[in-house]
Amino acid sequence: MEFEYKNIKGVSSEAKFSDLKIIAEGPIELGNGWQADRVNYCKPLSIFIEFRSGPEKLPGHVPSEAVEVTKQYVQETYGVSI
Repeated sequence: MEFEYKNIKGVSSEAKFSDLKIIAEGPIELGNGWQADRVNYCKPLSIFIEFRSGPEKLPGHVPSEAVEVTKQYVQETYGVSI
């Protein structure tokens, strides 16, 4: 199954859930009510993808997104060595 994420340039791209390996889990507070739930490594694309969720806007509706992040971001934000 595929999902949509924003690549490092902000352009919508697709990846497969089956290609992901969890590197670190949150929650990590990002500010403005947003938090990171986990960061994954996608080996076929050689990228890191972070899954985020935002503050509830309407009852039962929580915005979410998947975004590509850098190795440096993963190390600094999650405190993991890669």
